[in-house]
Amino acid sequence: AVVSTQSGHYGRDHIRSNTELGLEAQKFTSSGLLVPDNLVTKVVLAELNANQDKSWLLDGYPRTVSQAEELDRNFLVGVVLNLDVPFDTITERISKRWIH
Repeated sequence: AVVSTQSGHYGRDHIRSNTELGLEAQKFTSSGLLVPDNLVTKVVLAELNANQDKSWLLDGYPRTVSQAEELDRNFLVGVVLNLDVPFDTITERISKRWIH
């Protein structure tokens, strides 16, 4: 079985569950700030460590060089896919998600 990992979902789950990582993340999100790379990485690595016996697909992670480096230090990554989506397509899709 392949586990799909989405860093945003895991972060929100930690916030809802009031875990130590969730409480730390909530300090940023409640102020409208992005959660720092190091904290996002802690959340994702915790989930990957909990699923070491399964294959996983990372969706939206890593997004930065520092996240990629930390992932590389902790796990052997077998395959990387980079989806090259036209900017207009991204804009169209995200505009449908806006909440006013």
